[in-house]
Amino acid sequence: DLESTKKATERYQSFNPDGECSADSICPYAVRKVLKILRYFSRILSAMVPMAQQYGLVEALLYQITKDPHSIDNDDDIAARVDALAVIVNLACAEENKISLCYHPGLLETAISTANNDPVEEAREYSAIILMNLAYAEEVKEHMVNQDHLLDTLLHLLYDVSPFTRRYASAALFTLACVYANTSLIASHCSGGILEALRR
Repeated sequence: DLESTKKATERYQSFNPDGECSADSICPYAVRKVLKILRYFSRILSAMVPMAQQYGLVEALLYQITKDPHSIDNDDDIAARVDALAVIVNLACAEENKISLCYHPGLLETAISTANNDPVEEAREYSAIILMNLAYAEEVKEHMVNQDHLLDTLLHLLYDVSPFTRRYASAALFTLACVYANTSLIASHCSGGILEALRR
């Protein structure tokens, strides 16, 4: 009933596991838990499209990724950033989501920036997977290759310390190169730097 709902809300607002939650502010503890739940839900095939279409969800995920992108000392910030990236990774697995996510304002730019600059290995790896997953859509291949710094980023990732990240970057380049219009751009980029990195 209404009274019990009100009491439950009051209990939630006053819940203070780490001394960080209050009734008049956003509770970081709750945000972390919500991101965990979204990460689990986003693995379900039937949930991927509705989640991507949910108003404000992608914007909220991008906010969590970019609000403190170079944090290495705060485990909670890192976990929130990685979980938000993981949700986008999963949403980008659905064919129906690839085009809309690729053209979503700020999404490619965020993936590129994270792949280049994030000090956390897992965050860079997930960014590489996002780029790879989106690149599988035929309709966006030319758009992606012409995106500022995308080829530079994939070249950078080919030298990442993580073999998984390097593999995802290679896969993204392979699928982008399947379009004739992209082959010369990729082959000549940085005076053949991509081809040299792939040859190693």
